[in-house]
Amino acid sequence: MLQSKSFFPILLALSFLFDGAFGLESCLLPFWSCGIKRTQVIGYAKLPGEKAMPIILNNKLRVEKSTVTKQVGPGFYMLNQPVWEEDDDGSWYCLIKANMDKVKKADKVWIPTHYKKTNADGSTVDQALWDQEDLDNLYDFISYEAFIPEANKALLFSWVHEEGYWHEQMTIPTDVVNNDSLGIWATCFPSIHDLKKTSNKAVNWQKWDITTAGV
Repeated sequence: MLQSKSFFPILLALSFLFDGAFGLESCLLPFWSCGIKRTQVIGYAKLPGEKAMPIILNNKLRVEKSTVTKQVGPGFYMLNQPVWEEDDDGSWYCLIKANMDKVKKADKVWIPTHYKKTNADGSTVDQALWDQEDLDNLYDFISYEAFIPEANKALLFSWVHEEGYWHEQMTIPTDVVNNDSLGIWATCFPSIHDLKKTSNKAVNWQKWDITTAGV
């Protein structure tokens, strides 16, 4: 365990003093003029300590630029429920909330493992979409199959094998995270038990308006 976990109760208490924890819009007095955000849990993530600590301190997500190939491209990956049963040494367990008005307005699309891509001459080819170093085909799928013009801003949904089962996974693209386009508030816990004491409910992404194409 990282030594910093011993300071967690203090950090968590401080983080919950700020507006994001309670879904209150920051504003000037009088207090009755304050708006209320529709802030709700949108997912859960397991992170190494070096990535969790900035979240605990700032209650914000940030994705660093990387050339590492990921399942559906760069971004912040999360599950719709905290599926982990046992703590991993050095791992933190994170709760992610967002402004649901902003989430509702965002484009969303399910990304299949592959799809039948139609070429200019009318022929088709089986095109893989997961774990691709070149993202052109992924963005083509989002733009021309799902009809989402800003492909690099869409919330991406897929499946991931975790804890022996397949689970729903959401990826928020890097720029959407770093620009705080969804009004995200987040924090992390030193154990899965601590996370589940705060929130253990699965997020029903199936109720969201998610585009399906190519399947």
